[in-house]
Amino acid sequence: MTPAALPTHRPRCVGHNGEPMNDKPDMNDLMRQAQEAAERARKYARMGRNEVALASADHFEQGAATAYRNRNLEQLQMNLEAARELERALKAKLGVN
Repeated sequence: MTPAALPTHRPRCVGHNGEPMNDKPDMNDLMRQAQEAAERARKYARMGRNEVALASADHFEQGAATAYRNRNLEQLQMNLEAARELERALKAKLGVN
């Protein structure tokens, strides 16, 4: 085949629901979730005047950003979960639903 005859893109495999058939999580989506969880955690930390939690939320978001840049999926997932857990703990402490 000549280069002109080669397809210019790979066909996307999709499942029955139209979603891509890829078992790997989307790193862009995980990074967005980490940013959102950290922002909510910072909000609750400010409400409770908790400077340590505020710094922790920043730390988890920065860790997620570093993992994202390095394409380290495992580290990104760990920072996302840490930010979510911090958010849950702060919500519980403040009694927020």
